[in-house]
Amino acid sequence: MLSFFFPELARAALSIAERKRVPILVYMNIVLLAFFLLAGITRYSAFPEKSLGLLIALVATSIIFPFSLLLVRLKRYSLASYLSTTGMLLNTLWMTFLLPVESINELYRFNVYLIASGVANSLVSIKRSQVRFYTIASLSLYAFVVAFVYLPFLGGFKGAESSIIVNQALLLIAIDLCIHFLDKLNTDLVASAEAESQRNIERSTRLSALVHRAKDGLEAGKALMEAAEDGARAGASIRLALDSLRHQATQLYVAAEEAHKANEGVSDYVDGLKLAVDGQNAALEETGSAITQIMSNIQSMGAIANAKRAEMDMVLEKLDAQGHELKKVVGGFEKIRGASKTAIDVAAGILDVSEKTNLLAMNASIEAAHAGAAGKGFAVVSQEIRKLSVETQGSTNSISVALKQNDQVVLEAAATLKNYGQAIDGVNGSIHTTFEAMEELISGLGEAASGASELIDASATMNDMALKTGESLHGAALRLAAGDKNVGEIMGRLDELNAKINRVAQSYNDIERAIERVRAVGEANLMSIKGMDESLQGL
Repeated sequence: MLSFFFPELARAALSIAERKRVPILVYMNIVLLAFFLLAGITRYSAFPEKSLGLLIALVATSIIFPFSLLLVRLKRYSLASYLSTTGMLLNTLWMTFLLPVESINELYRFNVYLIASGVANSLVSIKRSQVRFYTIASLSLYAFVVAFVYLPFLGGFKGAESSIIVNQALLLIAIDLCIHFLDKLNTDLVASAEAESQRNIERSTRLSALVHRAKDGLEAGKALMEAAEDGARAGASIRLALDSLRHQATQLYVAAEEAHKANEGVSDYVDGLKLAVDGQNAALEETGSAITQIMSNIQSMGAIANAKRAEMDMVLEKLDAQGHELKKVVGGFEKIRGASKTAIDVAAGILDVSEKTNLLAMNASIEAAHAGAAGKGFAVVSQEIRKLSVETQGSTNSISVALKQNDQVVLEAAATLKNYGQAIDGVNGSIHTTFEAMEELISGLGEAASGASELIDASATMNDMALKTGESLHGAALRLAAGDKNVGEIMGRLDELNAKINRVAQSYNDIERAIERVRAVGEANLMSIKGMDESLQGL
């Protein structure tokens, strides 16, 4: 029945006092309706001739209580409360005026009705003003009834009845004051309860926010832990990468140092080879000058032989002088052979140096391949040196062949001159033999001139090759010097890289310690938040 007149939806917007008082109002309306109807029926059953008017008045006035319930249903709570108060006051008034006064004892009954209605009114009242109103009304009604009902009945304010009237009045006043103070106490308690409820609501709101923040902190703690674990895994990968980079930088530094040492050795070999080529150039220049001189001598001898052929007599007269000249020529040929042998030895030395250079270039190419990317430039230089060495070997072989041919020609010319000298010794034996020897001499001089011309050309070619070899060696030396400078710069950069890697590794050690501290803080925070969440769950 309460949910019909006072549904749950209607309670949400009310204060705590109204939520507590309205249900009492509903129940009191039902109780008062039943009480006054039963009281009237009971009185009428006992004294039908004296209580019919009272029964009719009570039934008529009790209709107010259902109307009060209807007002509660319509959410007019204050009006419903005042209507119930009016019904109680009227019914009390009917039970006083509509019942006959037979003695002073009826005053006790009236006072009891007033006190009971005052207590009931304190239960149905919504506002304190309603209690004050009923207190004043009940005291006024008591005074009115005493003045206009009981004093006329008693014949005035006198005797023992006056003390009864005063005592009943004091009792009513005391009860009304108690009702007033109790209502004030209830009101204050309700106000305190409302204030405490509001504070509890605020605390609940803050506590709910705290719970949400705690849960957010729990999620943040989990995220922090996950981030710390991810950081640790990434740190392990970075640590491996740093160690690998440091190892590679160390290997590269060792390779660069070896390349630097190899460059120094190759530079020494190139310097030696350059000196050898310079010596070869000087020897070839001397050989060319000697061959030119020989050619000039041979041409002069041929011209002399042709000019003196008609003057054989003069030749015969001068055979002794010619024999002497022939000895000089033979000595010159021996010098030519010595120079040719020297040139052959020099060519053999150049060939040996070229072979060693080729081996050195091969070794340098192998070391450059071991050096990797840093040795690419050095590998190119090594290939150029190797090509130059091969070309030098080819040119040197050609020079050696030409010098051997020249030596053969000179040897033959020397033999011819020797025979010619022997013929001159036997000139007195036969002029014919002299002429034949002369023809052979002229023929041999022609061949010697041709061989000398070829030797000059070969010497010039070899000289040009030697000059080119010297220029190539000079360029190779410059490239080696540049490569060695680059290797030195690479080593310096590698030193800087190693220093930076060490600094990065040290910094990363600090980062790892910071991540570990963050992880520890996250674990402590997580445990703290879990404990707080469990405590909040307990609340």
